[in-house]
Amino acid sequence: MRTLLLLTLLLVSAPARAQTELEQARASLHGVDHFYLSVNVEGPAAVVADSALGVPALTARIAARLREAGLPLRTDAGIPAADRLPYLHVHVNAMQADRGQIPFAVKLRFYQAVRLERAPSRILPAATWDAGLVGLTYHTAVGFVADVAADEVETFIDEFRRAHAPQ
Repeated sequence: MRTLLLLTLLLVSAPARAQTELEQARASLHGVDHFYLSVNVEGPAAVVADSALGVPALTARIAARLREAGLPLRTDAGIPAADRLPYLHVHVNAMQADRGQIPFAVKLRFYQAVRLERAPSRILPAATWDAGLVGLTYHTAVGFVADVAADEVETFIDEFRRAHAPQ
């Protein structure tokens, strides 16, 4: 009986804890009045050389989505990269497998300056929100990876809007 009670408590608390983590991540976006964008793509040249997966093309596509959604994206190139906080980082990793298959991962992270509780004078960049997915496509359709990355930005847009919605 004791084991059943313990298992029930664990099963009930796990979704609640996960929901709290999601709410905390979303809450970390509240009050953000601007942010920058960082995009990087890694993988074999035969895969990432596709023009749709090139960093300039993908950056332009994602930036356009963020602007169309009305999010406060800044693009001030005059600011050193180390000082561009907060920022949304979009990381695409594509691999080459057998028979022309391309497994890939898309990871979004939102970085902000955070103050360490144990050392309040230390301020560091840290990821406060993230999302991502993995997928599979074929070499003949590698542009699909860019489509997925741009579409995954919609998750960030939705979360950002929810964080800024009137309470």
